[in-house]
Amino acid sequence: KYLWNDNTTSSTLTTNQAGKYKLTVTDANGCKTSDSVNLSIYNLPTINLGKDTAICKGESITLQAKGDFVQYSWNNNSTSASIVVDKEGVYKVKVSDKNGCVAEDKIKIEVEEMDFKIANEFNICENESVTLSIQQSKNIHEIIWNDTLNKSTFITNIQGVHKVKGVSKNGCFVTKTTFVNVIELPSLEFERVINLCNEDNYEIQLNLMDYKIKWEDGSTQNSILIRNPKTIYFNIINEQNKVSCSVKDSIKVNFNFSPTIIEAKDQYFCYDNFDTLFVQIPTNASHYYIGDNNRELFTTRNLPFMQEGQYFIHAYNTPSCESVQEINIYNLCEPIIVIPNAFSPNNDGLNDVFLPRIENVDEYELLIFNRWGDVIFNTNDPTLGWDGTYKNQLVQMDVYVYLIRIKGKKDSHLKFEEYKGLITVIK
Repeated sequence: KYLWNDNTTSSTLTTNQAGKYKLTVTDANGCKTSDSVNLSIYNLPTINLGKDTAICKGESITLQAKGDFVQYSWNNNSTSASIVVDKEGVYKVKVSDKNGCVAEDKIKIEVEEMDFKIANEFNICENESVTLSIQQSKNIHEIIWNDTLNKSTFITNIQGVHKVKGVSKNGCFVTKTTFVNVIELPSLEFERVINLCNEDNYEIQLNLMDYKIKWEDGSTQNSILIRNPKTIYFNIINEQNKVSCSVKDSIKVNFNFSPTIIEAKDQYFCYDNFDTLFVQIPTNASHYYIGDNNRELFTTRNLPFMQEGQYFIHAYNTPSCESVQEINIYNLCEPIIVIPNAFSPNNDGLNDVFLPRIENVDEYELLIFNRWGDVIFNTNDPTLGWDGTYKNQLVQMDVYVYLIRIKGKKDSHLKFEEYKGLITVIK
């Protein structure tokens, strides 16, 4: 028989109360014996790993079994009070206190994967803008551009690197960059107004550098032939990275008429009488200049000529259309001849040479004859006179004959004009 101190008679006693428990047993012979035990009940240890949580991909989290424990057993075989995990899964820990009481807990860790795509580069033309946006996003809740703008898209025309950050609901983020390349609009220096003469065909040729061109007729050569006055339109193209940036431009071609100059006659003039010869040019032009003449322009047909020579008269209504005519100006003053009738070659410095004064002649000849008709002196130089010698000897005092032949400038096609007379040698 079994008898517990609570009067129960089973061989075992189940209880959850602390205290002293006594058992008395009786055998078949009526013999009895008893024993007792003191039962102490300890509080169970508590362990809390926290709520299930998520971490960002590439990050880790430390799980700690906090409490006064003496033994730890994790399901990843770790026996430390804490573990560092970076993989998704359910993590369990069993802990024991100094009384040998055991407690368990578990936590679920999720790794949040997030991503998006954006092009490495965007190419736009100058004066244009581009809308930046992400593609193929995963778990992206918020987008931040260049650390400031919280918006799903970003419009910009600024060249450079632009940063975009994608943020999840849990605060995880991915940062990427893209480059915006601004392609400059083409710019060329060329004449935008071309004035041509009516008889010209003109080839417009542009120095394109690295640019391309498309004329209004669809041709793409760097030159085009113009046969009629018109305004021709074209596009200049700067092509980079498969992006074409173009500017529309034009060249105005004007055709003008060259004035008609009736052949100007050669002019004969004596500059001894006047300083300037004015010649009226028969033409329908509005502007004139003579030679290069520093391009001194005249608006009258009476053009001034300061000296004799060959001149080219340029006449135009517009500078690009000139007509040129040659004109010759001759200084044709009447010949001047003064002939002395005596001289004294005695080396006294006075009247030692027989030298006629000759002006305004093209050709000249002086001959001196003795009374027997012999030529004792001759010259073609009007500045060289007779010094009264013949064969290096001073001639005798006597009367000699001179013959002077001249041709004036405007009479060069005629025979010589002759002057004869006597010259007396006085000693």
